[in-house]
Amino acid sequence: MTGLFKYVRLEAGCVVAGGQGAIVPDGYVEVPEALELTALGSLMLTQDGWAARPVLASPLITTGEGGTDVTFDDCPPATAFEVTQAPSGAIVQSLSGSGRVTIRLTDPGHYRIDVQPPLPFMPLLIGAQVAE
Repeated sequence: MTGLFKYVRLEAGCVVAGGQGAIVPDGYVEVPEALELTALGSLMLTQDGWAARPVLASPLITTGEGGTDVTFDDCPPATAFEVTQAPSGAIVQSLSGSGRVTIRLTDPGHYRIDVQPPLPFMPLLIGAQVAE
């Protein structure tokens, strides 16, 4: 026993902040000493205890004439997508959607797609490439 408490702040049952200290701050929940703070980001607190947060299915990536399509199925409402060109980090697309969302990449290069679904879903980071 270290004399320090592990604690987290929750939104929709998901860990959004955490720390360790001599007291548990207001608005935070103490977590068992056996749980690693770094692992809690992938968990959510339910009425049955700690459980894995849901994840979106991996997208279908298809390459055809004129570019590459990255299709996500079953996205919850208000899922945000940001497409950046690697390695520059320049944002080439920002959008939000639900259900089936297809992102069309037409310019040759490497891309990073940052997917931010609403809580309790886990964020997702996808790499895609369009050949010359």
